Amino acid sequence: FPVGRFVGGSLYKSETRVNEKTKEERQSYSFAVAIPKGTEQHWNQTEWGRLIWAEGAENAPSMHQNPAFAWKVKDGDSAVPNRKGNKPCDNEGWPGHWVMWLSSGFAPKIYNADGTQPINEVDAVKPGYFIQVFGNVAFNKSTDSPGVYLTYSAVAFSAYGPEIQLSAGVDA
Repeated sequence: FPVGRFVGGSLYKSETRVNEKTKEERQSYSFAVAIPKGTEQHWNQTEWGRLIWAEGAENAPSMHQNPAFAWKVKDGDSAVPNRKGNKPCDNEGWPGHWVMWLSSGFAPKIYNADGTQPINEVDAVKPGYFIQVFGNVAFNKSTDSPGVYLTYSAVAFSAYGPEIQLSAGVDA
């Protein structure tokens, strides 16, 4: 994926997720990357977006146009609230960007910009910094909640940016 700004989630801390059907718990890491918009009207008109769209359209031809299809890419300018009442445009670093959420069951390996040196210091790459993600897209094979998985193999620190203080709870 192109270089973007790290704007949500964590590269270092996992969350416990519970499978709704099996009640099985698993650890999950997830984070958001904001990629600047260009002249395109939709993220699927970008080079990286075409790859994501193709995976969903090819594997779910009758479902991918459904508004509930989980693309894992948000319009950072959207004023439409999610199920929790939060609007993408209110998140720091989101306006003017396509924001994609990536996740996996293991902590991302983090490297310097050219990938020659691992960065092992915890919290060395903070929200607000610029990163580049090497990742994959795959259809989730679900008919109940169809969508795609965006997963990562590695994260490269690209540049410092103004830090973003992500809230862990209610904004007082």
